[in-house]
Amino acid sequence: MSTRTETLNTAARATAPTPGGDRLISLDALRGLAILGILVVNIFLFGTPYDVYDRIWTAPADLVALGIMLGFAEGKFYPVFSFLFGLGFALQMASAARKGTNFMPFFARRLFILLLFGVVHALFFSYFDILVVYALLGYVLLFLRDAPLRVLLILAVFCLAIPFGFRAIGGIDTEALGLLSYSNAERLEIYGAGGFGTIFMARLHDLAEYYVSVLEVSGGKVFALFLVGAVVGRLGVFQRPAEFQRWIRLAFWGGTVVGLIGAVGYVTTTLLDFSFESGLLNLGMRGFFAFSDLGLVSMYCMGMLLLAQQPGWPDRLEPLASVGRMALTNYILQSVICTTLFYGYGFGLFGTLQPAGLLLLAVVIYLGRLPSAQRGCGPSVWGRSNGCGAC
Repeated sequence: MSTRTETLNTAARATAPTPGGDRLISLDALRGLAILGILVVNIFLFGTPYDVYDRIWTAPADLVALGIMLGFAEGKFYPVFSFLFGLGFALQMASAARKGTNFMPFFARRLFILLLFGVVHALFFSYFDILVVYALLGYVLLFLRDAPLRVLLILAVFCLAIPFGFRAIGGIDTEALGLLSYSNAERLEIYGAGGFGTIFMARLHDLAEYYVSVLEVSGGKVFALFLVGAVVGRLGVFQRPAEFQRWIRLAFWGGTVVGLIGAVGYVTTTLLDFSFESGLLNLGMRGFFAFSDLGLVSMYCMGMLLLAQQPGWPDRLEPLASVGRMALTNYILQSVICTTLFYGYGFGLFGTLQPAGLLLLAVVIYLGRLPSAQRGCGPSVWGRSNGCGAC
């Protein structure tokens, strides 16, 4: 068999339905990778009251762990999930059109189920839950389901600018809303030694603070990536990658260059607590870092698509894909594991691990999910498969 024929056959495998249904292994594997990235970031929120700005960690291993988390995970993987959500939305809408079924009530029902899971997850496990945000913004996406591609892209650019608009006006005054942040000592006492009721009440407080930050910062990026994913899905980039090879490679290499430069700059300035005296320069620096985050998002997404087309790689990506096929189950399960390990009503490890230990623990938790995920354990909340609506 010629190399060209083998490559074409591999590309066909990468874009063909998998045994689990009408799925693309590139999307499943990307979703599985995003689950790891989300855990790498969230375990710092679950496991310690401190952040990098407290500057309490100086050991080389801890600084390396912080650099990995900040440079390659923070602010990168919830946009990947958002992109997948929008892409999955477009694929499901196209599938419904082919079958002649009414897409709107079908997807609205899925969003409502996602919302219910998100409320339970937010109240009892994670105040930084993203599922509620996805469900609510998903209804807005549903309203725009027939909008022209150009309109979707213009709206995406506008949404990406929202955080800078809030920053320009000074943001939302959380103190005026009575949302005073807990000190590190208070967090250690509450989450590390508190009972379920104490932690539940603290979580309600932190949840209110978190939703303010969603409004100010992450909500616009989430919806922008919804829109970009929907555009990519409607164009057929992941379904027919052979037709878009030039653009896929351009997005991958351009995103890699911009993303890596931004990652190095962000890690360096954050760990050194560097800022310009000029507020305008600081705004420009933050703008570049936000843009570079999108570069790494492009690198991850297009890189996975390119890998899935290479000979032998669909099989190598199967472990990641097995996690991705149960993304919602794994996302919630990771929160259950972390609250059990860190909080006072569990093993009470909150505040006891350094960044290197937290990063290592995240990898161990993730690897522990691979065998069971490959067996397909766990109920599917969507029926045939699950994945936060991005299946």
